Amino acid sequence: MKQIAVIGLGRFGMSLARSLTENKCQVVAVDSDMERVKKAQVFVAQAAQLDARDEDSLKAVGVTEMDAIVVAIGADIESSMLATMTLKDMGVSRVIVKASSELHGRFLKKIGADQVVFPEGDSGRRLGIFLAKPGIIEQIDLGEEYGIFEIKVPDSWAGKTIAGLEVRVKYGITILAIRSSDPDEEKGFSMIISPLATQKLKAEDIVTVLGHVDEVKKILP
Repeated sequence: MKQIAVIGLGRFGMSLARSLTENKCQVVAVDSDMERVKKAQVFVAQAAQLDARDEDSLKAVGVTEMDAIVVAIGADIESSMLATMTLKDMGVSRVIVKASSELHGRFLKKIGADQVVFPEGDSGRRLGIFLAKPGIIEQIDLGEEYGIFEIKVPDSWAGKTIAGLEVRVKYGITILAIRSSDPDEEKGFSMIISPLATQKLKAEDIVTVLGHVDEVKKILP
């Protein structure tokens, strides 16, 4: 079970914490506002009121043992950046930070954020699925419900053709591209764009798919 901490329980952070919990992650939810903490503690594994800039407080809830930390503070740019710096100084390997603007995002990258997100609408739910599903490598949101996802080939797909999978019929999903390991290529891989229905998938392939977020979730373990 993945362990993920969410720091900041505004609309985005609360949605993310709920989505992670629904997707079988162990969630530690943190905020300086006790009312928000009380709302979160109903559905997360642990909720705590603390200052995310304080290293001792963060250690007390075990952030250094987490698979990932999401700093969802956003609007308070100073607190967001200080929390990010503190987490990286503590040796946290994966820190994902919500940015309120492109400039904020650039500064976050410079101080060590591993990933910066620019949430809109219900994207807290989608980020929760992304973090909970190890098969998703990358995603691009297309509105509130749809997206483009780069995923590892599910075990059940290996050795089958695109036509044989019937993913468009069963899930409404379109396979846009296939990336295969190829030592003869300069980049170490080859890419097939708009693959034919007869194309067979290999276990180590990476595929890019377009579809509804809930349908993509169904095909992944």
